[in-house]
Amino acid sequence: MAAELEVLYRPINVPDFPDQPNTTPKAYLDKSRDYRVSYGGLESDLQQETGWIQTKLLYPAMEAKEAMAPLKKTIKKREDYKLDYERYQSRTDHARQKGTKSARDEAALAKHEGDLTQAVNVRALSESVGLPDCHC
Repeated sequence: MAAELEVLYRPINVPDFPDQPNTTPKAYLDKSRDYRVSYGGLESDLQQETGWIQTKLLYPAMEAKEAMAPLKKTIKKREDYKLDYERYQSRTDHARQKGTKSARDEAALAKHEGDLTQAVNVRALSESVGLPDCHC
């Protein structure tokens, strides 16, 4: 922007034009030049500051976020296993509480018990890894 102001206030020289436009007062030219010089210094200082912010704050934060992604994925899977276990436990309990059972009910109970056994094994395996329960 500072450079544009300097160009804007620069005198216009038009050859072969009988009525030359009024020249810009020297004070305006000096002010626009001084503004450009000070703005250039501030711009370089600001670039240094943003470079420092990126190296000291943003890059470590992005690296930490990337490092957390596998942990979040593991925690999410563990929470899913926990929900699966609870769902299979509920289905099995409901099937066991039924009074009279038909062959279809017995088959469903066997399937639910199989799913529950598998969920118990998966949950035990995830607990053996040492991850705490996620209470998100």
